[in-house]
Amino acid sequence: MVLTLGALAGFQAAAAQELQFDVDEHGVVRNVRWGDGPPISEVFVLVPVVGWNGAIFGQEDWQPQAVERSPDGRSFVFSGRHEGEEGTVEVEERVTAGADGRLIIAYRLRFPTEAETEGVRLLVRVPTEHWAGQGRVILGVEDLGLAKSLPREQAQPRHILSTNAPTWAAWQLGDYLAVVRPMEGAIADAMVQDDREWQMQCFEAHLNMRAGRNIRAGEEVAFSV
Repeated sequence: MVLTLGALAGFQAAAAQELQFDVDEHGVVRNVRWGDGPPISEVFVLVPVVGWNGAIFGQEDWQPQAVERSPDGRSFVFSGRHEGEEGTVEVEERVTAGADGRLIIAYRLRFPTEAETEGVRLLVRVPTEHWAGQGRVILGVEDLGLAKSLPREQAQPRHILSTNAPTWAAWQLGDYLAVVRPMEGAIADAMVQDDREWQMQCFEAHLNMRAGRNIRAGEEVAFSV
C-alpha cells in the first residue's frame, strides 16, 4: 500500500509537504505526518487467532532478529521468526520514504504451519487528540467513497464504518487528506473503530489484507502499503 498526502481534487501527492515518520524497534511505523498536518500515530500488522483469543503475530511485541537501516534514516528492513503459543510466522518488513512524499511499507509473512485466523490485518491508528470531532474517515472503491465523521465523544457502538473490498482508505481533516492505497489491489475488508472503549485515545482502522480464515502450511502473504 501507499500512504500519501493529496489535495481533495484527485488525491495527488503534495510534493511541498515534507514527510516525517518514526520507526521503533519492533518495526512499528509511528508519527507519520506531512508538513504541519495531524499525525497517523501507528501502522503495524496483527494476525489474531479465530475468536480473538490471542494472536499468531502481533507486531507491537515482535523482536526482529535482523534490522537494516539506511544512513539517512529513510529506509529500514526488519526480518525474523516469531514463535508464540498460538503459532509461528516468518516476517520481513521494508519501510521506504519516497522522494515524492510517499511512505511505502511492504510486508511478507510466511506461515510454516496451518493456522486459523481472523485475517492478516494492517492496523492504522490516528489520535483522538487531533481527529475527534474534526476529521472523518473514508473507505473507497476507485473514485467513490463511504465517509463518516470521527466523533468527539466515544462512539456507541464502537464500530464507526466498515465495508468489503475497498481499494483505499483515507483520513481527512479540512484540506488535509492522508490516503492508504494498496499496490496489489483491493483490501479484503475494512473496519474502523473507536478504541476509547478500551481507554486508548485513538481511532483504529483494520485493513484485512487476506480473505478467509484458514492459512495453509507454507503459505506466504505479501502486500505493500
